[in-house]
Amino acid sequence: MWKEYFGDKATIFGLDIDPLCKSFEEEQINIIIGDQGDRGFWKTIKPTLPKFDIIIDDGGHHMSQLKTTFQEMFPELSSHGVYFIEDLHTCYWEEYGGGLGKPDNFIEYSKK
Repeated sequence: MWKEYFGDKATIFGLDIDPLCKSFEEEQINIIIGDQGDRGFWKTIKPTLPKFDIIIDDGGHHMSQLKTTFQEMFPELSSHGVYFIEDLHTCYWEEYGGGLGKPDNFIEYSKK
C-alpha cells in the first residue's frame, strides 16, 4: 500500500515483531524484524538506518512502545520531516498503559 501511495522513488522501511513479515520485502521495501519497545534493538538497528522524511508509528500502541519509539526515532527524522502516530486513542485505555490524565499517557508526555 505505501509503495503504491508514495511512488516508485520511495524507499520504505517497515518494522514488525513477527518474522513472517519479512516475506513482504521487495524492491523499495525493507522489512526489519524487532521489538519497537526494546532500546537494545534500536541501539543495534539505528546505525544502519537513513534519516527519514516520514515516520508512521502504527505499532503496538502501548505507552511504553510509543515513548520508546518516539525517543529513538524522532532524532532520525529529517529537518523537513513529519512524524505520525496512529491510534492514539489507546492513550486513554488502561490496558495499553494509558488513562485520562495519567502521567504515563503518551498524550500527556507529548505535551511536554
